[in-house]
Amino acid sequence: MDELQHRVKNALATANSIINQAVDTKCRDPALADTVKRRIGALTATHDLLMSHDWHGACGALSDVGGTLDVNWVVKVDDSGRKITIDWQEVFSRPARRSVRRRASACA
Repeated sequence: MDELQHRVKNALATANSIINQAVDTKCRDPALADTVKRRIGALTATHDLLMSHDWHGACGALSDVGGTLDVNWVVKVDDSGRKITIDWQEVFSRPARRSVRRRASACA
């Protein structure tokens, strides 16, 4: 498993490096390049999260039989661009695990 994790991180780092080089030399649309770099960054962050939990428990309440997930989001647009805020609540079916509320925000 460690070897696979190492290879995935290297592949993502290589992809990011290729994008950075393309932006420096040939990219005519910096917004597109920035979007692609952010998406690779999101993949890297997801991989890091899964690695830190040994690929277990990352699904929260959805890994619990009978668990539910309530998701709401709001997209706001202003002069600086778009921003999405996502709120979610994980509800576990077993009483030993309590519900969890979380929030994440990102610019798009």
